[in-house]
Amino acid sequence: MPPLAAYWRLVKAFGGVLLVDDAHGIAVVGPGGKGSPAEAGLPEEAFIQAGTLSKGLGTFGGVVAGPAALADKIPEKSPAYVGATPIPPPLAAAAIRSVEILQANFGLIASLRTRALRVRERLRALGFRVPSTPAPILSVTHRDTDKNLRLRSLLVERGIYPTFTNYPGSPPGGHFRFALSSAHTEEEIDLLLETIGQSCG
Repeated sequence: MPPLAAYWRLVKAFGGVLLVDDAHGIAVVGPGGKGSPAEAGLPEEAFIQAGTLSKGLGTFGGVVAGPAALADKIPEKSPAYVGATPIPPPLAAAAIRSVEILQANFGLIASLRTRALRVRERLRALGFRVPSTPAPILSVTHRDTDKNLRLRSLLVERGIYPTFTNYPGSPPGGHFRFALSSAHTEEEIDLLLETIGQSCG
């Protein structure tokens, strides 16, 4: 989670606003799942929020949230918009339905938040460095290529197919990225953590 409140204090002094790429925050953090700016308590005039419909909302496409005047300018001014393929109407309808489901079930966000914090605590107990954040995206690494390969093998043996990344700036040996969901069962979470624990020996 970025320190958005601190960023806003700096930007506000110059009359600016924050552009927040909130791909991993929408529908999973903040009151009502409104994302990272809401989690940080930012006023509406402080930010423009961009994100995806394909993660927390489980559909497809991108979104820019902001004042109506901003929405009107994007088709006129954005080269990315001009060259983009419009979202297919069934997927737009699915995204709207996802928002409706979210608004009727805010308890899903609270339970996911609790789960993410609990899993982070258990990972720290295993010796992994993980920040205390409610975001349900977990980065796990042994900081060692051979140990990471062993963990990958153990995960696949148990039917868990991890995302492994080695982008520039990744920890030595790369890292696994796990996305927790409100649909995961406690048994599935326990299996993941037990498997990670077995790779520590």
